[in-house]
Parts: sequence; structure tokens; C-alpha cells
Amino acid sequence: MFPEHSVEDNLLIAAKSGPDGRETGPCRASGKHSRCSKDSGRAWRGRLSGGEQQLLVIARALMCNPLVVLLDEPSEGLVPIVVATIGKVPRELGGGGGATLLLAEQNMHFCLRIAEEAVVIDKGKVVHRQDTAGLAGNEDIRRRYLAM
Repeated sequence: MFPEHSVEDNLLIAAKSGPDGRETGPCRASGKHSRCSKDSGRAWRGRLSGGEQQLLVIARALMCNPLVVLLDEPSEGLVPIVVATIGKVPRELGGGGGATLLLAEQNMHFCLRIAEEAVVIDKGKVVHRQDTAGLAGNEDIRRRYLAM
């Protein structure tokens, strides 16, 4: 991030055509990138909360028109209300955008609200793969690996 620039400028700096040449990605379409901060045009990165900074990072990644976005523990260290807000961003900004979201996260409640499919990894090995609806009802896997 560029702390001397506004949130809006940080987002626009990241804007570029996607690998397939498309110009309007999930965050750029219809000015949706302005949702990434409650004061997106005027707020400076140095004055944003941790949650707002996380939203800015996600939105900035989406401004690049990616085909895949990896989010590594986006809920870590954030208060529950901010986690809930971050959980809405992929659905709101990604709707119809075509980007695949890969989420590495230990907060299973957060994951189950966002993801369509889940892969459980234990000691570096895939031990289970299932859609999130099935995983939510799979008591054996939840008890053994997810501490839910």
C-alpha cells in the first residue's frame, strides 16, 4: 500500500486489464471498489483500522482483474464485526467477476459462510474434500480435524 495516497488512489493504481484482456473486473465494475472503505476517497491508509486495511488489500487485489485470488487467513486478529464484513466482500465484489477465490483459513465458521468447497489439510496432507454444506453436516470430520 502507498500510505501517502488515498484509498481511492491505492485502488486505481492497482487497476489493470486481466490476463484475458478484460477491463472490468469484480472490483472495478460499477464503482464497487468504493465499498472497500467507509471513506474511500479521502481516507489515508495510515488512518484506517486493521479491518479497513484488510478490505483495502482484498479490493486492491481484485482491481488487477485476477483469475485467482489467494486470501491467507484474512480474518486473523480482527474483531468479529470486521470478520463478518470481510466475509461479505467476496460475494459482493466477486458476483459475476469470474475470479476464483482460494481461501486458507483456520476460522471454519468464516470459511463455511464464504466457500462452496472445502479441503481439510492435516500435517500437509489432504485428509478430506467436500462441498461446504456437506462438511458442515459431517460431524466425524469436524470433530477430528476442525474443533467445531
